[in-house]
Amino acid sequence: MADAFGGPEPARVDRVCPLEVGIAATAEVIGLTEWEDDDSAGLTVGLPISGPGFRTFGTTWKRSADPVLRMGLRLPAVVDPARNLFRLEV
Repeated sequence: MADAFGGPEPARVDRVCPLEVGIAATAEVIGLTEWEDDDSAGLTVGLPISGPGFRTFGTTWKRSADPVLRMGLRLPAVVDPARNLFRLEV
């Protein structure tokens, strides 16, 4: 199981302050775009994240390719709306 940390403007990594508390939410994969640069390659994943107590927001998540990721996949998430952070579990 991998964790992804990020926020809505744009997705960002925050491994210093992992989410230990937050609101249970759901993220749905609505976009998958392959990317490649000189050093690495992977996917940019488009996600709306929704749950009770905060406005649904869209974000992107740049990560290594994973055959588990597919259009329409729903992922459990935890959101801290006060800090604009989220965590996904794949």
